This record gives sequence, structure tokens and C-alpha cells, in this order.
Amino acid sequence: DIVVQIHTPGGSGSGLIVKDKDIIVTNRHVVFGNEVVIVRGENFEKTLTPVLYTDALNDLAFLRLPDSYTHAAQVEISEETVEAGEAIIAIGHPLGLRFTATQGIVSKAERRFNNVDYIQVDAAINPGNSGGALVDLQGRLIGINTAIIGPSGGNVGIGFAVPINLVLQVVDDLKRHGQVKRGKLGVTLREATPRLRQILDLPNQKGALIENIRI
Repeated sequence: DIVVQIHTPGGSGSGLIVKDKDIIVTNRHVVFGNEVVIVRGENFEKTLTPVLYTDALNDLAFLRLPDSYTHAAQVEISEETVEAGEAIIAIGHPLGLRFTATQGIVSKAERRFNNVDYIQVDAAINPGNSGGALVDLQGRLIGINTAIIGPSGGNVGIGFAVPINLVLQVVDDLKRHGQVKRGKLGVTLREATPRLRQILDLPNQKGALIENIRI
């Protein structure tokens, strides 16, 4: 009962209640642009408004936890790393089927898209799973189900989850600063292709080319 179903005028998805952070975590694309969000758990239903904060880069959104709800996930940043081949379970509400669990493995521990390292899994993830929990076989939360790749928009065994450590780092930033703090480097980088290395006579075969410095 820590995974909830989220309904908006535009559709539905999943969410995860994190008690020690006093929030419900889901994906930004599940709730973005909606002023009213209906959250349904096993034994409760709440209408929440507005969404506390959204993080476009990581596709995350956060809603305030209802005061009357006590069952929630107790999670913290883990020192353990997720490894390829590790067995996992994805929990959510795919295609409107409430509280569904599917099992698979971690296909790749870090799959980078848009400067974010996602956990790639082969567990069946479909529309409606977004925002739900990804857990290991010990029940430890390791990620938030976020996206799929499939020619028809359905599951073909390629799904992605935001790692829970990243989620909690974003939450801590929000509590401390009211926004996500990200480092900035005042340079413009360009890939040091073999052709560029030859033209510029660069001896090092690794790294990036600094193209512009911003002061």
C-alpha cells in the first residue's frame, strides 16, 4: 500500500509514498499541467492540489503526503550499487490494472539519456506504470519507473527507472533550497573526434574539446 494510483484529467499513472520525506513521488509527465490530482491507495482516496514541485531534467514530480495516511516507504540513500543481471520487480498500475507487479532483471545499471543515468530493466512496464516503484527481491526500493521504448508505445522489454538515490538527492535539495541545485561549468564542450584531434594535433585520445569559455 505504499504505491498509489494517480488520476488526472489527462490520464493516469503511479506514485510512491515516502513517509520520512512527507511526499508522494511520481513522474512529471504524469501530473504536469494538471491543477487537480486524485491519489488512490488501497484504503484511501485524496484529491491533492497543487503539485509541490517538478523537475523536468529527471522527469520527477512531488506531491504533499496526506496527513491522515501512515503507511509509507521508509527509504534512504544506499551505498549499494545496482548491477546488471540483478532481479527486480516493477510495481504500478499498467493500463489501469491496479497494483500490478512484474518481474525481470536489470539489463544495464546505467543507461544515459539527456545527462541522466537510468536503470534499464526488462520487466514489463506499460503506460500507467510511470511513477511506480522498482524494488529488488528483498523489497528495497531502487528506482522510480519512468519510461519505455517500444514501437507501439507498449512493453517490448526495454524500460527505464530513475535511481532512488537520485530521487532522494532531488528531494533533499527541494527541502533545503526550494529548488534543485545543479553545478554549472562555464565552458562549451565539443566532442574531440578523430578528425579534430588530427587537425589540432591533440596527443590525448580521451576527453572533450573546450570550444568556448563563458565568464
